[in-house]
Amino acid sequence: MDDEVVSETPVQASGSVDSSKRSNVWRFFKKIGKDRDGIKKAECNFCHHEYKIGKNPKTKNGYGTSHLSRHIVSCKSIPLNIRFDDDIEGLPTKIDQNVHRKKLAQAIAKHDLAFSFVEYEGIRDWINYISPTIIMPSRNTLVSDLQMIYSTEKEKLRQKMSRIPNRICLISDVWTASTTEGYICLTAHFVDENWRLVSKILNFCRMIPPHTGTDMEAVLFNSLKQWGLKVAAGALFKIRESVKYVKASDGRMMKFKDCVQQAEIEEGVGLKSDVPTRWNSTYMMLESAIKFEKAFDILSVVDEAYKDCPTNEEWSLAKKMCEFLEPFYETTNLISGSSYPTSNLMKMKFDKYWKDYSTVLAFGTILDPRLKLKFLRFCYKKLDPSTFELKANEVLEKFKRLYGEYINTFGGSTISQSSNQSPMSPEEGRLTKKSKMVMKEFREFDCETQTSKDKDELEIYLKEGLIHTNEDDLKYDVLNFWKINEDRFPTLSVMARDVLSIPITTVASESAFSIGGRVLTKYRSSTLHAHVQMLICTRSWLRGFVPNHDDDEIGEIHEEEVSTETMHPSQYS
Repeated sequence: MDDEVVSETPVQASGSVDSSKRSNVWRFFKKIGKDRDGIKKAECNFCHHEYKIGKNPKTKNGYGTSHLSRHIVSCKSIPLNIRFDDDIEGLPTKIDQNVHRKKLAQAIAKHDLAFSFVEYEGIRDWINYISPTIIMPSRNTLVSDLQMIYSTEKEKLRQKMSRIPNRICLISDVWTASTTEGYICLTAHFVDENWRLVSKILNFCRMIPPHTGTDMEAVLFNSLKQWGLKVAAGALFKIRESVKYVKASDGRMMKFKDCVQQAEIEEGVGLKSDVPTRWNSTYMMLESAIKFEKAFDILSVVDEAYKDCPTNEEWSLAKKMCEFLEPFYETTNLISGSSYPTSNLMKMKFDKYWKDYSTVLAFGTILDPRLKLKFLRFCYKKLDPSTFELKANEVLEKFKRLYGEYINTFGGSTISQSSNQSPMSPEEGRLTKKSKMVMKEFREFDCETQTSKDKDELEIYLKEGLIHTNEDDLKYDVLNFWKINEDRFPTLSVMARDVLSIPITTVASESAFSIGGRVLTKYRSSTLHAHVQMLICTRSWLRGFVPNHDDDEIGEIHEEEVSTETMHPSQYS
């Protein structure tokens, strides 16, 4: 009797009573009719055991409900958290094993538990005591359930990122585990369709030595391809395939050299006939392949088997990507190359970074309706009264240039979409050909007028007064301002999504490494690399991340609870 739980709740006496004084046992039992002897019967809602109730027509004796009350106390199928006097209406009479396994797998991922947790003797004994109907899965079954959740949540996140109109900010960092193995973490920051700031780990994969910039670039590029993120992915793919095609045989190399010579004649520019065949990074590949753009175009004409020649637009995209990657390539060679920088060179670098200021983070101040450009001038004046106007004007000029890019990208598409959605009226359908031409010209004029209005968004925003809040109110939701004013500033709001999602710290990566330290311990050092990524990413997707908290356990909560407040603007400077 030591393991039995005895209910001390008094049982009501049986007999004919009204509905207001009905015994609590009928919330655990249901009447199922009469048996062959004409005696009424009731069935337990949990274990489905049958008992006689009511009066015996032969003996005229009644069975009452006392035996039903005793069953409730001893029934092992009734969960312990349900008391005799609890309202159990609506509770399931049978445990859904699929739901049970899914919730168990989510708990393993959320709380960094070992896979063998489900096979612990004490855990299985405890679960069996709660309900013998629960079937605990094996370790291998648990891993399969986690992989299913990982795939499902990954697709949800992929779809979520595909629906947002703005860009995605990416940060990466390398971490060495207690097992001395290197891992690289890729984290995405963006504002979702509901204007919530989201931070999710995309990949946490094994980084095999050496940890050079070139090797890191290759791993990150593969990770981005898995998620479908890379504006120049199509162009880079065609250029890579073009290089592979030329290098596949000596005959193709000879034919390509002929195309190079022909390109030299047509362009009047001398190219190296010795075509490079090895590239250690994307930048080096682009930098050398772009020189032979004309040669590849000629090759697509003379060789019908060559199908991956980039278009003019893709070549233009590749040139921009090459220009973007050049400073990263030079920095990588400077820091991680075989000839390391000397102290005098590093002194120059430190002086440069100390003098310069982050223009992009200054943009965040302009997009804060409490501060705008006035706060920049105030800060720059406190630093250097002689140059504050010059610095503020430089930031504003760059802000306007970036805004102009957004106007070209998003301004026209919004207008054309709205105009295309306007149905043609019946009267307009009966217009003459000349009248229709006039209406078409009028729509074009309306679009041009609307475009000029859109270009005034920035001017209107900057001229409006500042929003005043309490001096101690550091949790003002800047994103909510842009959500409310999205119709007034459609282009600026998209720009705000991108700028305000840029993280200013590496807290997100360091949090991921803290989780990694709990997943990979000296007691769990044999966990497969793929399982490490599955656990850490699934945990991130299920729990979310709040960048304003320092404590990992506090900072990781459910996504629907993620705060949308941005960093305090004073941190921008």
